[in-house]
Amino acid sequence: MRKWGVSILASLVMMAMMGQTVYAEDVPSDNYTVPSGTTYENNTHTGVTNNGVIHSNKTAGRISDNGSSTNHDAFVGSNFGKVDQNYGEIKINFDDVLTNESGGKVTANNAGGDVLYNYGTVTTNEGTGTENKACGTVTTNKSGGTVTTNCAGAIVKANSGTVSTNNGTVTTNKSGSYIENNNGTVATNESNGWVLRNYGVVTTNQANGNITNMDSMADSTHGAVGTNYGTVNTGVGRSSYIGTNFGTVNGASSGTSMITIINNYGEGVTAYNSTLNIGNQFYDINLNNTLGGYTLAYDTGFIENQYDPNNKKWIQVTSNGTPVTPSATIILTPASGYDISGEDQTDVTNSGCTYSVQKQADGTAIITIKSSTGSVNVTPAVFNLIIRSLHQEVSSGSSHHSSHKESVQKPIDPVDLLRAQIALAIMQGGKQIIHWNYGTSLPYDVMQLLSEHPDVTLDFTYNYQGGSYEAVLNGVTADASIPWYGPVYLNELYGVAK
Repeated sequence: MRKWGVSILASLVMMAMMGQTVYAEDVPSDNYTVPSGTTYENNTHTGVTNNGVIHSNKTAGRISDNGSSTNHDAFVGSNFGKVDQNYGEIKINFDDVLTNESGGKVTANNAGGDVLYNYGTVTTNEGTGTENKACGTVTTNKSGGTVTTNCAGAIVKANSGTVSTNNGTVTTNKSGSYIENNNGTVATNESNGWVLRNYGVVTTNQANGNITNMDSMADSTHGAVGTNYGTVNTGVGRSSYIGTNFGTVNGASSGTSMITIINNYGEGVTAYNSTLNIGNQFYDINLNNTLGGYTLAYDTGFIENQYDPNNKKWIQVTSNGTPVTPSATIILTPASGYDISGEDQTDVTNSGCTYSVQKQADGTAIITIKSSTGSVNVTPAVFNLIIRSLHQEVSSGSSHHSSHKESVQKPIDPVDLLRAQIALAIMQGGKQIIHWNYGTSLPYDVMQLLSEHPDVTLDFTYNYQGGSYEAVLNGVTADASIPWYGPVYLNELYGVAK
């Protein structure tokens, strides 16, 4: 037996970590107690109690107790054998630690290492942690590492590997990592992180985070997500609960389930066979200003959410499941040298929203959104408003004066508004319906656009000789020999009986 000073002990540990050979006596016998302040190797002996330092516990070695409930200073440099109970520190574990007790620490559980029951701390896990018990902590579960059961009251701070069953808390489930069964709490599921079955709570599911199943385990419980930015598939279960949804939620395609969403932003929910309860529904209204010529201000009635990563402007259409009527105003102000043309309108429905337009004496236009059946991404043309330069340069002259340029106001063609709406509908893609109520005729080029894009339907209402008519144009035939299609022709071919 040889006693070592503190500085020598520190040198031994450093040499071990650097891969240098450390010479220490072998434990004398089975059931030996290593005194505090001494250092040994354990090559083959079993039943060893360590109160000091065992540089290396070899494959055939077995340490019954590393330290005690009152001694957390006992140290094992490398464990290749078995440690029954660890109260001190095991620097590197390559085999089995049966129980890491409260106050015990396994600094690195390497690939092939196994901490069967952890009540203490595993700093880095690349092996297997069978049960992380109450008050136990795994600081980092690395890629390739597995925590089989994270028990109630236990913590995995960062999971980059696999947690088979979580009954406690996983602070962060990292990208590319898996929690197979969550009965506890996952504070943050990162982008491309996976919670395969959630019976507990995921506080935040980040964009591109995945929760593949939200089955309930018992009638009194439900899978819950606090805030969802990614994808949640609810599966077949009794109930699923989402506090705030900015992402995608898919219900059960077969069987039955109940989905409750307190605050739903956007259109990312597909119920399928599930029963869907949405308390507060919000849709975003985006008035596209890519063409320029005006400034816009979202005025009264719009809602902003501090947790919305895209800072969208929202209107609320239901409150606690009951429809509400929003009154959200957008103010369009023409830029210098531009004009906003159009007429006042009241309670017009187009592109899924109902609105009114009021032109102001100062040239501005106020759009009031009164309802919407979904999120809206539109241009002023949808509201029958057109933005144009006030002036264009034209050449004029005479035989008595040199040619010069003068500014004249460009006339407004109301059908340009219709052309712009059709162009926007084509750009948005899918089935689109345009409502139009100006004039009584349509030019050939509009009919040609409709014939080339059968997904776009024009619902045209007009008055003619004291009567009201409606023509629904879809899948039309355009004839270049007919420059204008008049009210009688439209009614005969496309008229809706009233």
